[in-house]
Amino acid sequence: MGVADDVKQAVQAFLIPELDAIKAQIAEVRGVQTQMSERLSEQAAQVLEISRRIDSQRQELKESMREMETRLESRMDRIESRLDRQNDKLDQILMLLAPHARTAGG
Repeated sequence: MGVADDVKQAVQAFLIPELDAIKAQIAEVRGVQTQMSERLSEQAAQVLEISRRIDSQRQELKESMREMETRLESRMDRIESRLDRQNDKLDQILMLLAPHARTAGG
């Protein structure tokens, strides 16, 4: 089995350095993969925090808008009420002036 051992040693001598190089490359790729995974996790946490802040600000804006709508509706109601009172006063004045206008013209 001398030839078989020689062939085996020759194949091992050729393949073992190649396998070692492949193992080193795999280890390097795994290291890069681990770093990328850590970075992605950090970025995911940042995105989540930003999303929470956006949701919080959106909620604050909705509340502010509701308050503004309430205030505007209240003001509009007051203005409408004032206009109604002024219209009623004008109607009363016109009713008082109407008999005078008929007698003056007729």
